[in-house]
Formats: sequence, C-alpha cells, structure tokens
Amino acid sequence: MHLRCEKCSRGRGGGGGWPKNHVSECGSDVTEGLSLLDVDKINALYDCQGCHRHRWRPMTSLTSDDKSDMYHFGYYGKRGSRLFPCRGYVEGELAIGKYDDSKNICYISYGSTVKKLTSEAEVLTIPGGLSRGGFSYKLISSDRYSDSELIRIAVPAGRVGRIPFDTERGVGYIAYTTFFEDNGVKVDSIGKVWNRAGELNVAHFPHGPAEKLVSDEEFYVMTCSKD
Repeated sequence: MHLRCEKCSRGRGGGGGWPKNHVSECGSDVTEGLSLLDVDKINALYDCQGCHRHRWRPMTSLTSDDKSDMYHFGYYGKRGSRLFPCRGYVEGELAIGKYDDSKNICYISYGSTVKKLTSEAEVLTIPGGLSRGGFSYKLISSDRYSDSELIRIAVPAGRVGRIPFDTERGVGYIAYTTFFEDNGVKVDSIGKVWNRAGELNVAHFPHGPAEKLVSDEEFYVMTCSKD
C-alpha cells in the first residue's frame, strides 16, 4: 500500500506531517482505503503532530506517561471518578465508550445494553497537552456548527456496524453528555455519535445498565482544529 509523497515538506509547522523524513501525509490524507485503525497506527509510527497526535493506548498497560496524557474535560462518574474516552470491539463494531479510572473498566453502549470491557480496549491519550503547535483539542456543542462543519473537525475514533435502514457503515466520533437522576444527582457519560448520511443527530451513551439516546443540542463532540 503506497502513500503520496512530498506533501509534508512544510514539516511540523504545516499542521502535522511525518517529521522523520517528510515522507507523506497524516490522518485522512493517506491513501484511500486505509482503515481508521491503520491511520491511527501510521500516525503513531511517524509521530504525527497537529490534530493527528492523539494516541490510543491499551487499557491494561497504561504507563504513568499515558495517564498524564489522559484528559477528562471535567467529566466524572457518579462517585467522583474521572471518565475518559475508550474504545473496543463489540460484535464487530469498533465502539466508543467511557473508561472509569477507579474501576479500570471500559463501558460501551451497544443495542439497548451496556458492555463492560476489562481487557482488549484502548484509552485515548493526547501527548503534549490539549493545545500544542497552534492546534487544540476541545469539546464543542453539537448545535454550534452545521453537521458538515462538525464532521470536518471531529476526532474520528470508531467504526459503527451496519445501521438498520442504512446502506453504509459510519465513522464514530466521541460524544459527551450529562444526565440528572430523579434525585438531582449529576452523572456524566461518554459515548458515540456516528456520521449517518452526513448527520450527527443522535448520540449513544452508557448509563447504568442501559443505553441512553441523546438528541442533538444536548451533547458535545470532541474536536481538534487550528487555533
């Protein structure tokens, strides 16, 4: 599989690049046909920067450096534990969910239930901090931009299975929301929203033993863009 060359001669200042030998492009600019996992691995191999410097690390072997590169954006579980994005395979879907650092469990909503992954899952890290080199990772309300604009800057993280009545598989993005229990207790969650025919209108979250659906204007999406 070949990649287009001489596209990164601007180096790190050009928004990323492959700094070792200015080999080619990062992220979605690589040859069409690469899977999301392939792109993530290539970005890590060539130490891509800009909006391609996030890394997915195995949940069961997080180092102290990995943990210092994990950002919870102020989202907490019911008992105050920090929540981070995680992902893992469920029934052929590269699904996105929440990692509870107090339990070392990745909770992923699938169908109407919640799956608990204690291994074979990854946690998102962002080496170098949320802002670096003129590029920043941030959460943006799903109603702040049009769906097409949001898809352009959202951080791709998963690949959802076939959606009923849809003919294509969609890219999954990291979504955040807050629930309020009947007793007024605030509970945050991290889940997924997928690109369904160019729309990001419903997000899926693990909440207790069940999956909760949240409509647009009620969730945030992780994005990365130039400052």
